[in-house]
Amino acid sequence: MAVGAVALAGPGNALATVNWGPGGAEVKTGSVPFGGAMDAGGNIYTANYGSSSVTRVTPAGIPSGSAGNGYSWGTPLPGPWGPCKAAVDSSGKVYVVTTGGNQDPSTPEDEGSVMRFTPDGNWTVNWGPAGAAVLIPPGSCGITVDQAGNVYTTDGNSDSVTKITPGGVVTTGWANTGDEPGAITVDASGNLYTANAVGTTYTDNGVGGSVTKISSSGVSSGNAGNGYRWAGVGSGPTAIAVDSSGNVFTTNQNSNTVTRITPSGVSSGSVSDGYRWFSGGGSNPLSVATDSTGSVYVGYHGTDDAWKVTPSGTPTRLGATGDNPFWIGVDSFGNAFTINGASNVSKFANVPSSPTPPAPTPSDPTPTDPTPSSPAPVDDPPAQPKSPAKPIGAWPATVRDGKVAALIEPAAGVRYSISATNGKRSRAGACRNVKVKEGRNKVTRVSCSVALPRGTWRVSIIPTLNGVPGTPISRTYRVR
Repeated sequence: MAVGAVALAGPGNALATVNWGPGGAEVKTGSVPFGGAMDAGGNIYTANYGSSSVTRVTPAGIPSGSAGNGYSWGTPLPGPWGPCKAAVDSSGKVYVVTTGGNQDPSTPEDEGSVMRFTPDGNWTVNWGPAGAAVLIPPGSCGITVDQAGNVYTTDGNSDSVTKITPGGVVTTGWANTGDEPGAITVDASGNLYTANAVGTTYTDNGVGGSVTKISSSGVSSGNAGNGYRWAGVGSGPTAIAVDSSGNVFTTNQNSNTVTRITPSGVSSGSVSDGYRWFSGGGSNPLSVATDSTGSVYVGYHGTDDAWKVTPSGTPTRLGATGDNPFWIGVDSFGNAFTINGASNVSKFANVPSSPTPPAPTPSDPTPTDPTPSSPAPVDDPPAQPKSPAKPIGAWPATVRDGKVAALIEPAAGVRYSISATNGKRSRAGACRNVKVKEGRNKVTRVSCSVALPRGTWRVSIIPTLNGVPGTPISRTYRVR
């Protein structure tokens, strides 16, 4: 649900909008932006699985590229790379996990890779020794980078972490984790934390997830017998963040909770309440971030809104996001941002709570930040191409034979794609025209289907018209 400016009363309030670009333009990205990252200057990078592109959005709200090339930053990607998640190092290099390998016939189709972008947008996957491709195991999606420039990815198939040095040397199985690691983060001391989808039968009777802590030398907490567990979290952890004091936070989509873990590994709540530190903000929380004050920001994929929680646990609703937020972040000015499944970026402008400013009127200018490092252009951007309408269709009530198949009423000139995510992995399906019987007549419909393994999946059907993605329709399924 896209929104205009919405004033929310109270301390920590915000102005929420997707139209924060020059001249009030909507800030667009490529389609199906599963992941994102923010650099020290406030630039946002989105990993667009649907359009196989990476978008850069400046602090002034100017996206790279155009609708025709998936808002690509730098040279557009040549094939279906499947960008999944992103991370930025201290020098401004951007690293993107892809699920499409090296686009080389000699590379297995399901091989993953890590692309590296320089700060000016030049990218390569061949940044290993002697120009070798930096390939990682299939099933990898989570990514983070430490202060030394080492990159780490999670391997959900082998329950481990892969380490990649600044020179592109890849070590698979570098450290052990709990079952099905997804999100990963790193603290200022170089300790890593992974959010694992499955807890252990020894501790939580198989209910809930867990976090593994890994030292900078690759030593994991716990042992194989307890699933390398450092702390318990709610069911279905999808995102993880650490604050400057060493507190770790996870969003747990199945239990609809946020878990807080102290630096000593003590979790909030208990297994019976989903290790709850905060709940009630909405459903299906998929993203979490922290700021310099220790406040926590949560994006709710199911209810399309964002919340801020102070270190003492006081929550404030920031406002509505675009449809289905996948990522949330906060800049040095306290402005929060979400990357949304509607292929846009929402901004929640930080408004000082003391003194409280008057509510803006329609004629008031949008509050501005201090001058960003990158200058804004003087010309307004060109008019945006027309987006297709949101699809009209029928979802199945349940998953049958491990597959979800939906029927869509086709619109002229519109193409449809279907994909699914469980917050750490993604699956792509296919759409095709079919004839179905309605009464005495046969009519044309679009059948979109995707095969799903066990777990909880958010399935989306995305319309595209002349290269411009529209608002998807989505539904969550649980495969047992």
